[in-house]
Amino acid sequence: MDYGIEVDELVTIEMIQKGHWLPGTLLDLAGQIFMVIGYNYWGWIEDCDDENVYYDVVLYHVETGWHIDFPLATVISYSKILGEKE
Repeated sequence: MDYGIEVDELVTIEMIQKGHWLPGTLLDLAGQIFMVIGYNYWGWIEDCDDENVYYDVVLYHVETGWHIDFPLATVISYSKILGEKE
């Protein structure tokens, strides 16, 4: 993927089993539309009680076509699933 961003297939399966978004889910994050591609892990879980800090969501920016990753905790806090009723 772009800029060394990679999806970890095992982490993606783990995150789906924990109830996080499926790949293909469309999110509105700060007025921008992203599609969930998968997840990756970059931290040391024993350093923090909140595991969401060390997981990233790999996203596809619909308008630009760029792949980016954001910390899962940030995306959970600030995104809205498109098409989901409030």
